[in-house]
Amino acid sequence: MKKEKTYFEEYYTTYIKEHHPDLIIKLGAEAEKHVEHKCRIAQKMFEDYREEGHDMFFSLEVAKEYLKEGLKFSKYDNVLSVLKSRFIKSYRHYEQNNGLKTLIITLVNKCEDIFIKYIKNDDYVYNDEMETEIEARIKQFLNERNLNGALINSSNLKN
Repeated sequence: MKKEKTYFEEYYTTYIKEHHPDLIIKLGAEAEKHVEHKCRIAQKMFEDYREEGHDMFFSLEVAKEYLKEGLKFSKYDNVLSVLKSRFIKSYRHYEQNNGLKTLIITLVNKCEDIFIKYIKNDDYVYNDEMETEIEARIKQFLNERNLNGALINSSNLKN
C-alpha cells in the first residue's frame, strides 16, 4: 500500500517538478529518499517553531524556505523564459507536441557551463550577459537540429 504524502512532501515534490525537473533526473533512484529526508527536517522545523510559540503561518514559511534552500534560482525556469520570449515558434511547437519539458531539460544541460559562469549562489540577480549567452546557445541548438530556431524579438511581435 502506497503511503499518503505529507503536506511538505506534496509541496516540495510539486516545487521541484515545476521548477527543477532536472534535479529529479539527477537524483534518479535517490529522489524519493531525498524528498522524504528534506521533508522530515522541514516537518521538525515546523513543529519546533510552533512549540516555541510562533504562529502557524510563520512556522510554515520557515519550513518551506528550508525546502527551497539552494533551489530559489531555477535553470529550468530561466531557459523556459528565454525560449518562450525569444523562440516563440519553437516554444509553441514543443508545447503542442508535449515535448517542451524534455527540450528545456536538454537545453539546461547544454547551458550548464553558462550557469556555472554566472550563478555563484541562490541569490542570483538578473544578468543581460548570461541571458544573451543562453539565447545564443539555444539558437545554435535549435538551428543545428532544424527545430524552427529563428530568433523572434518580442518587440517585433504584433497582435
